[in-house]
Amino acid sequence: MIGIGHAPATDVTDVFPTSTSVEARKPHVQAQAQATLAAGSKSFRLAARLLSPRIANDAAVCYAWCRRADDLVDETTDPTAGVQRLNAELDVIYSRETPTEWSCVAFQELVRRRGIPRAYAQALIDGFAMDAQSTAYDDWATLELYAYRVAGVVGLMMTHVLGVHDDRCLPAAARLGLAMQLTNISRDVVEDWGRGRLYIPEPLLGGQMIVTGARPPEALRGLFSSAVATMLARARRYYHAARVGFLDLPWRSALAIRVAALVYAEIGREIEKRQCDVFAGRAIVSPLRKAWLVCRAFAGSLGELPARAMRRWRRGPMGDAIPSTHVRFPDDVVLGD
Repeated sequence: MIGIGHAPATDVTDVFPTSTSVEARKPHVQAQAQATLAAGSKSFRLAARLLSPRIANDAAVCYAWCRRADDLVDETTDPTAGVQRLNAELDVIYSRETPTEWSCVAFQELVRRRGIPRAYAQALIDGFAMDAQSTAYDDWATLELYAYRVAGVVGLMMTHVLGVHDDRCLPAAARLGLAMQLTNISRDVVEDWGRGRLYIPEPLLGGQMIVTGARPPEALRGLFSSAVATMLARARRYYHAARVGFLDLPWRSALAIRVAALVYAEIGREIEKRQCDVFAGRAIVSPLRKAWLVCRAFAGSLGELPARAMRRWRRGPMGDAIPSTHVRFPDDVVLGD
């Protein structure tokens, strides 16, 4: 389960002959990546439309690789084998060898051009390994480690895709990923239950021994509603903490990320309108509401222009640099109680 939406399993058998040049593959992989993003996440697809064409294509490539990696664990009968395959593919991506599967080809080119650290991609796979091992979430620390691995590092990879004015925004990027993942978990309790997973941390379950099955029993409605309310409150803290990072992104990129953050936060509000009832169906944000949130994002981004002008006056022109530092987890990311 990753903080990038849900989609039908991607075609993991789509490969190129090893003799095909990278340039010859580019139009195909860009089209495939855009199709994967469009099918997998309406919220992220909406945000990507606000990016420049180059960055939008790079963001789609990053999403497509993450999406396929998730599917190799979630959509197979042998998740452990999926993790092993991902680790082997990652060795190829970060080597001089050339992959054959299209999303790996595209991701390798992106990694080399935008300097995405292997540690981020490895952390993502380690998060999927937690799913494959049926990790028990005995405390908040374990859940936040999971959320960091499957979503926080996606935010960090995106800082390389977008470029930054200052590396100070990196913790904010990771925190936004955590906020989105906590929202995902709160929305998908019943769906995850059907996969044999329960991400709600044990302290919120009152010490009850809960065994997953086809559908949660009605007797757990109140307990789950209370737990989801607590998780959404925690997600709000991470959304709030992530806002400080917008100024350190290029204006257009900050606008797109603001849209994604507002739409995801709105999913949480929709859940809360239902009294956090996990049995009430999947919470969605209507197209009209999304349009309003895009307007809010524009207003917020326009409101930052004086602060951006002041920074430019003090520091001079600010380029869109590739981050040069790494985030330390949990020290730089997790918020105290």
